[in-house]
Amino acid sequence: MLLDVAERLFASNGYFGVSTRDICSAAGVNPAAVNYHFGTKEKLYESIFVRRIVPLNEARRALFQKILSSPQSERPAVRAVAEAWIRPLFEIPRSHATAPIIIMRFIGQVLSTPQHNERLIEYYDEVGGDFMEALKRAMPELSKDEIFWRYNYIIGSIVFTEGGMARNARLPRSYMDHMGAIEPSESAEADAMERLIQFVTSGLSSPSFRSTAPSSEGEV
Repeated sequence: MLLDVAERLFASNGYFGVSTRDICSAAGVNPAAVNYHFGTKEKLYESIFVRRIVPLNEARRALFQKILSSPQSERPAVRAVAEAWIRPLFEIPRSHATAPIIIMRFIGQVLSTPQHNERLIEYYDEVGGDFMEALKRAMPELSKDEIFWRYNYIIGSIVFTEGGMARNARLPRSYMDHMGAIEPSESAEADAMERLIQFVTSGLSSPSFRSTAPSSEGEV
């Protein structure tokens, strides 16, 4: 009950927009309940994140294991790699509708405090390794640096998408004045998943990066 109420409030108002007193009041429990069960608001927030990210990454790992153990495992399709990371996010039960927002906000908060990055490594180390191994097999010509950056870019794209369709539909006002707002549709969620899979697949499949920085050869 306390976790459910806290998740709803954090998803609506953000980490800094909610106090432990707000959470306890909404849950109808003793004002000291958060401190008693979790120690701090930060630990409560992480507990909510953990109960959502663990099953999500388990689903991702199951898909990666299928890719890495299939007859095509020596050269899997790039789309299959992208889909293994993306599809589970869109298959979160509707009863856990706030999970993507919680995941996005927790990751954003941790990334803004570099000293806490170890916490993300703890939750993403194994599934991140699966992704990199699958991409290495799908695109063996890529260097380790290139695989690392593509992994980071897919994380960035998906973290933004996890913010929710309503947030992502916002466009620059100058554009909307000419083109009009994006109207929601019944297939919006399925379309968003397919659009993201296609976008990420194209990025992962692109040729290796070539620096455009001028060469220092011949300079005096």
